[in-house]
Amino acid sequence: METAQLEDNLGSDHPEARSISIAQELSAAHPDEERYTHTQSNRTLILECRADFQDDGSVRNWCVEKLTDEDLAKQWKGPRVITSKIGSGGSSNPLFYEDFNIGDMALVREFLGMYILPDREAVRGVRIRCLGEKNVLKRPAFESIGIEKEHEMFNMDCRAERVISVSRDMGIPIVILNAGNVDYAEEGLTVSQKQAVEGDVHFTKNPAVMFLTLDTDVKSRSWGALNKMQWGDNTENVIVARVDMKPLSPRQVEALVRYCRYVLYPVMQKKIKQFEGQNVARKMKYREEVARELMCQAKFEIYFKYLKKMKQIADSDWAQERSPFGI
Repeated sequence: METAQLEDNLGSDHPEARSISIAQELSAAHPDEERYTHTQSNRTLILECRADFQDDGSVRNWCVEKLTDEDLAKQWKGPRVITSKIGSGGSSNPLFYEDFNIGDMALVREFLGMYILPDREAVRGVRIRCLGEKNVLKRPAFESIGIEKEHEMFNMDCRAERVISVSRDMGIPIVILNAGNVDYAEEGLTVSQKQAVEGDVHFTKNPAVMFLTLDTDVKSRSWGALNKMQWGDNTENVIVARVDMKPLSPRQVEALVRYCRYVLYPVMQKKIKQFEGQNVARKMKYREEVARELMCQAKFEIYFKYLKKMKQIADSDWAQERSPFGI
């Protein structure tokens, strides 16, 4: 497609175009996933947009927002042109345009939901995937993502209700947001994967999120309980980030989930059974004891050190991981 023709599709004012390599960005963000690196080595998907679409009055692109449920889709304004080329480029292997196919749409959708524009400041957060994506689609349970600082999850008016109670009590407030339902229709899945998506009742469950959102408010009637109403069987994927906008890593989130699941939850359940039928004052006393003894930096740091030692046996990168308190 000639540049002039391309710009005609971006507006009657023939704006300057910005080109972004979708395959390159996806492979850079997921260097260990073959489906991205394989795509990058064989072909090139390119997104063309107006160079100044953020400031030139371009309106929201509802098609993009319908294509992906990721909140980052809201950053895209104005028209988009997606082209597909084969060959790696250069004089010995030139690029040729080829037909855009339905399989490309899955890559485009994923790109639109994870890419942060270079002139926008981003907060490093984490996507927590549901059981199906982890076990059936073989995607990482905890994945690093970029979130715009202007994202609604950091809005002061509604931030308090999104803060995970255990993180607030421990002094590192983390906000959580449901990433929305995922449409797997164009993911290029195998027959067995499609069957799992359509028929596995456990596919959309996200136990990691249930334990992470454990109710630790000592004044709450549901203290020590898992919020299955809000974060139950159909949670799918969620995104989390620190309120102070400091970087949050997948391993830090995994450590916090494990601490809730294997340290806090068992102790809280034991206390609930032990003091069943006691008066309010007595219940409040043991709840405050649990909060004071376990929901603190000192105890978490001990657990984090233990987890690092165990995890780095299989994953050497854990050795360099810092505690969220050390950021």
